[in-house]
Amino acid sequence: MKRLALLLLAVLSPQSFAQTNDPCTSKLAIGGGILTLFPSGKAYFSLDGLNLEGGGNTILAYTGSLPIMQIAAAGSGVDTLFSNGSIYYSPNGQNLGGGCVGSVCTVVAYSATTIPATKIVTVGTGVDAVIGNASGYFAYFSPDGLHLGGGGNSILIYSGSPAVQQLVPAGSGNSIVTLFSNGSASYSPDNRNIGGGGNTISAYTGSVRIVKMVRVGGGVLTQFQNGAVYLSPNGQNLGGGGATIAVANWVHPAPADGPFPARDSGEGAVFNSRLFLSGGFGSQTGQGCNPVCAYFDLWSSSVDESGNSWNSSATSAYMSDNQESQSPTPAGFWDAYSPLVVWNSALWAIGSSVWSSTDGVTWSERSSSGPTTNIAAENTSAVVLGSYLYYIEQNIGVTPTTDVQRTNDINGSSWTDLFSIPGMEPRCGGVVFVAQSKIWIEGGRDALPNYCGRSTKYTNDIWSSSDGVTWTTMSKSPEWAPRQWPCVTTDSSGTVWLAGGYLADFTNSAGGIRFESNLADVWYTKDGSTWKQLKADAGSGLPDDGWFEPRHAPTCYIDAVNNRLVIVAGKETAFVAPPKTVHDSGDVSRNVRILQLPNPATLP
Repeated sequence: MKRLALLLLAVLSPQSFAQTNDPCTSKLAIGGGILTLFPSGKAYFSLDGLNLEGGGNTILAYTGSLPIMQIAAAGSGVDTLFSNGSIYYSPNGQNLGGGCVGSVCTVVAYSATTIPATKIVTVGTGVDAVIGNASGYFAYFSPDGLHLGGGGNSILIYSGSPAVQQLVPAGSGNSIVTLFSNGSASYSPDNRNIGGGGNTISAYTGSVRIVKMVRVGGGVLTQFQNGAVYLSPNGQNLGGGGATIAVANWVHPAPADGPFPARDSGEGAVFNSRLFLSGGFGSQTGQGCNPVCAYFDLWSSSVDESGNSWNSSATSAYMSDNQESQSPTPAGFWDAYSPLVVWNSALWAIGSSVWSSTDGVTWSERSSSGPTTNIAAENTSAVVLGSYLYYIEQNIGVTPTTDVQRTNDINGSSWTDLFSIPGMEPRCGGVVFVAQSKIWIEGGRDALPNYCGRSTKYTNDIWSSSDGVTWTTMSKSPEWAPRQWPCVTTDSSGTVWLAGGYLADFTNSAGGIRFESNLADVWYTKDGSTWKQLKADAGSGLPDDGWFEPRHAPTCYIDAVNNRLVIVAGKETAFVAPPKTVHDSGDVSRNVRILQLPNPATLP
């Protein structure tokens, strides 16, 4: 949990923050509510999106003895596959094993009297079901989630052998990739004739067997027996060719930890072929801080921007103090959360004061008063667009609001207040970046009505501006799941990369938390608004699953020389093998994780 959550412990009951060891494995939006399946086999239906694991307005959706294997959205309802191979259809996400709420009843969609169902998957607005045993295999598509063994509106899409090992939707619409037990794979653009014929084509016929496929945002990741992983944006050419690209594994340098104290929310920049890391939040454990520590320090890599080696001591003296809003910035240094930014051939630290350096070692205070009268907090960002340096506060004041300031003064001492962004909800942990000659603000957690720790809404939206004055919002959300505190960085091609983040299961409208999840996925955008996924989240089972531990508020960089993503520190969670049980139960870290990125020209 972040500083805010630690502070709230004093004012909210411990029960409000009680964490479970049972985060969800599947979550579906059904008729205005949320149906959640847990590794224990229990399923709950929340009428209001709160208390996903029981309590409040949430009801237990299944109490039977047969374990639930899968749930799949089917039209306006849900299909549930049980361990005996039977499937039930619930029109309202309740009574998954049978029963009624008034006149709304759950019905049998497939009865496993002789041959069990083995898989169900949502395809378009309907469901595919795989049925079979050693005597033969069948697959049906049902547009309404009913008659999954044939009849009604269901359509037979496969009959025969080999067995269907996996079905993975590819892109939008009804396209589907099918992996068979003999190692072959097919692609059907219309979810018909998945074994061949019609519009179906081969997706892979190579000699190295496919181990598994993982659906990601905008494509399919395929793992092969030799450990190679490829990303296909369209479900075709799974082993390479076409638009398919190879995806590297995460790498741990030696040593895997940096010399700096563990932290999250550190500020970072690449300057003069070095990585720089400043400030952030540290655990109170052993530091004598109450309740948290804010760092006033500056570290740098020692040789290059690869992240493999770091100077053994800070460029500027390490200091520790109480929460940044309660203690003044020490003399001779900038705020603990002053963003670092490269502008006019210098490295700058911007906050309640303005500092710059032409070499990253010798620093000058350019102005004792910066663009804000507040001490810079973790929700502030600095970006360069054109000749201007922008300072953006996503959430300031007793009544939270946004604020944008800019300067083209070479000393950084004269700033123009562009004021709040009309219509934008103030937020915590959104990302701010520049792409396509615009500033973009996306994601985060709503700061209203009383700061982020008492909000249950994620601001999963997209805003942009070409001048910091006039802002527009898009009608779509980012393709990545709602989150706060991911890290973001931009490569030399202008492609923006996003990794990690945090989300929570809320127990009440005041923002009480039952359990929290950190994320480990990696996304990219070329235009600022359309995001595609390169790396799967924790629990994928791919070869490097867990090598990048789920975390929020890390600091990320681009090693432009080697085209690599370098991620440092953050509040992380120790990896637990599937089924995914990822919590925010760890602590701040100081490790370094590196990912070789594809050639920007080859990115789908």
